[in-house]
Amino acid sequence: MEITPAILKAVLEEEYGDDIIKEDNEWIIPSFVKSHKRKLYVNVEKGTAIDFIGGQGYSARQLIAEITNIQDRDRLDDWVMDFVMRKMRHMGMGQIFDHSHHKKETGPPPPIETLPLPKECISPLGKSLTAQRAKSYLHKRGIYDKDIERFHLKFAPSGHYKDRIIIPFVENNEVVWFQARAIFDHMDRYDNPAGVERNMIVYNIDALDRLAVIVEGPFDAMTVNGQAIMGPRLSDWQAMKILAKNPEKIILVPDDDWVKNEKDPHSPGYRGAAKSIQVLLENNFPMNKILVAKVEGGKDLNAIGKNEAYRVIGNARPLNMQTWVDFIERNAYNEYIEKRL
Repeated sequence: MEITPAILKAVLEEEYGDDIIKEDNEWIIPSFVKSHKRKLYVNVEKGTAIDFIGGQGYSARQLIAEITNIQDRDRLDDWVMDFVMRKMRHMGMGQIFDHSHHKKETGPPPPIETLPLPKECISPLGKSLTAQRAKSYLHKRGIYDKDIERFHLKFAPSGHYKDRIIIPFVENNEVVWFQARAIFDHMDRYDNPAGVERNMIVYNIDALDRLAVIVEGPFDAMTVNGQAIMGPRLSDWQAMKILAKNPEKIILVPDDDWVKNEKDPHSPGYRGAAKSIQVLLENNFPMNKILVAKVEGGKDLNAIGKNEAYRVIGNARPLNMQTWVDFIERNAYNEYIEKRL
């Protein structure tokens, strides 16, 4: 495991506290080995140190091994992971990718009124050519007849939502919103009704039982019978609704957006998932019950198909420091450590 400058700083500060003489990135520790009054010079930015008395040089790893008296590499990695996780639990996950503060929705989720579906809606399972066209589109998306029934999907052959799949959002067995998804590429992808903010709703929330699989969009949710949060990160209100169902575990499955965002070193999907973890922890969900799953190739769960999607879910890993390093790209991890420790 990489010992970043921020980890080194945090270890030194915890071990030596006010004894450290700090001059920017150059630190002097007067009593490195307290019984011998040895003095240590540390360049915390470069992660190097030298003993003034003995002249011995240390890398960041060697220095922490000396401080902890742990020479075995694997045991030292375990110690560093435990140290960073303890700091994370103490301070919260924080804002990993920017300096802005987490905007917290206060109070319980506001009530949402029921919303009727467009009166012109028909079932895609009907016999008409129009219905068959809608069913063909859904089948191409990996959404088959049983899914159409399970998720109560409709199609608008006319009216304001013409040529759009109508996806009902149901809470407590009542439709509270819907999404209208175009079936033709030349159309705007979505034309959704106003009146409900996305941070207030969770798609397929009524199906949540012991396991919550948190994805970005409804088609991803339909693929694995999960819950969609309509974007890359959970709001506090969405978290409250999910946690009210008392899930035993939560799996976060961000879209892999790197291919679409080559200029952005941090995937929006993964950035959002990192913030979702922060929201869950702030709402007192245990860290050891959060898992992360990784979709690769610039895709989402719906794009990779049901079989591969369930494989990805099955490979979800518990959130710990090594998962975290692998989960978000290493530079983002280093940036997180710099800001939080």
